[in-house]
Amino acid sequence: MSELRNLETLPPSSTTNKDTVNEHVSSGYSLYWKGEYDKARISFTKLINDSSTNDKDAAQCYNALGAIDTELGNYDEAIVNYQSELKLLKNSNAGYQAIVKSYIAIGTIYWRKYEYDQALFYHQKALDLPFDTTSRQTDAQISSIYQRIANIYTDKNEYSLAREYFDKALKIDEELLRDNHPKLGKTYANMGAMYNKKHDYEQALNYFTKA
Repeated sequence: MSELRNLETLPPSSTTNKDTVNEHVSSGYSLYWKGEYDKARISFTKLINDSSTNDKDAAQCYNALGAIDTELGNYDEAIVNYQSELKLLKNSNAGYQAIVKSYIAIGTIYWRKYEYDQALFYHQKALDLPFDTTSRQTDAQISSIYQRIANIYTDKNEYSLAREYFDKALKIDEELLRDNHPKLGKTYANMGAMYNKKHDYEQALNYFTKA
């Protein structure tokens, strides 16, 4: 795996609006953020098994369990939990933003498992959802997915495709962001790392300098 390491996992609750999280789910989140993963797991599992827990709250619990297992390196278990979240999100007609983040979480775990084709599959599933094309926030999210895909292609040594997706990300970001925005610097740094991995050191230096 390359040195890029920038396909961050999503923390629990990032697929939801914090104002809509119920009190019991919130207490589990608090345990997670304290690093008390065993206690958090017990709390979320108890909620899932409670017949009074609705699908939305159960989805949040599975999301959190996926994050816990990812933190602990239990990638197969994390995938199972995120898949359970995804099923509930689809059944409950959740907004596409939550589903996008669930796909990205699964794709990121496959990336960590070196299963690059599966990682690409789930990131592409995220891109295939019906985004609101009039939203600047949506454009920024699409750009981030493009960059993730570019980094996966870098790890696959498919540099032309990596460059193609970096360019797609840059095209969006250069329209949305000021010239010195940190996200642009991050993209340039990742492009530099790609060229360094390709042994094109002149181009690598060029993009590292831009970063």
